[in-house]
Amino acid sequence: GKDADAVVVDDAATAKECVRYLKEQRIAPMTFLPVNQLKVFEPDERLRHLGGTSKLCVDVVSFDESVKRAMIYAMGGDTLVCDTHEEAKRHSFGAGDRRLKVVSLDGTMIKKSGEMTGGNSGSLEAKASRFDAEEIEQLRADRQAAEESLAKIKPVAALIAEEQESAARLARLEKDLQYAAVDRKMCAEKIEKLTKDAANIKRELDATFPELKAAEKACEKAAAAVEAVEAKIHAAEDAVYAEFSASVGVANIREYEENNLAMLQLGAEERARFTTQRAKLTEQLNYERSRDTEGPRARAAADIERFEKDLERLLAEAEKAKAEAE
Repeated sequence: GKDADAVVVDDAATAKECVRYLKEQRIAPMTFLPVNQLKVFEPDERLRHLGGTSKLCVDVVSFDESVKRAMIYAMGGDTLVCDTHEEAKRHSFGAGDRRLKVVSLDGTMIKKSGEMTGGNSGSLEAKASRFDAEEIEQLRADRQAAEESLAKIKPVAALIAEEQESAARLARLEKDLQYAAVDRKMCAEKIEKLTKDAANIKRELDATFPELKAAEKACEKAAAAVEAVEAKIHAAEDAVYAEFSASVGVANIREYEENNLAMLQLGAEERARFTTQRAKLTEQLNYERSRDTEGPRARAAADIERFEKDLERLLAEAEKAKAEAE
């Protein structure tokens, strides 16, 4: 009948969800039968005993008990099925005032109104074959999905190799973890030792801090005493050398000694400079003599004589300054 392609659902809410999904996906409309809202009546038991080949449709169709109400609703609880067209007419029109819906195996359907449709089984076979084709297509799709899933699965040898590699990596990581644990333990022991050493050093420093403060005070006191003694010495020196300091034009003997030391140092530097220059001139003179040139040799000799006189003069001044200092 018209509900041959209907889909059975549990309730109206599910049916509405299915209709909404079809609209969203732009799929052709379908009929949904909510089981809990179908109004059906149990078949008349007398129809099961009419004789001949007639049977109730609900008795010859296999279905799950959960969809029984939907099957009765779609086929009709009192619909009969028989082998021949003649038997179908006899049951439909020969039941007195009561009309029955009867279907024969050749495809003829006689409605309760007496209207007769069909007459061959082509349409039924077509509908049946459609369901078979859909099932085959679904099975083919399932097989293709299974093959694709199987193709994605790696070969057993590759999986074994990966497992072995993972096991080796895990072993290396476990060994590294052991080494890290040992290093951590050693570091912890070293930190503990250094902490103890630092505590001991702090205790020693705390213990020697008073002694250090006392030593600093003693040093400051000694420095002050040294300064006082030096002041007394300077005063005595100033008193002793006051006349000499005034004669040489210095404030005190210490200033004179500093000046004299500077002169002595300057004299030593001049002597070193003249000695170096004399050595250069002597070397040049010897070179010129080897060339047997009278002019340059005479000039070199004059230079040497002049530098020697300057040196003697500076040495004399240095000796004089030294004598005056003494």
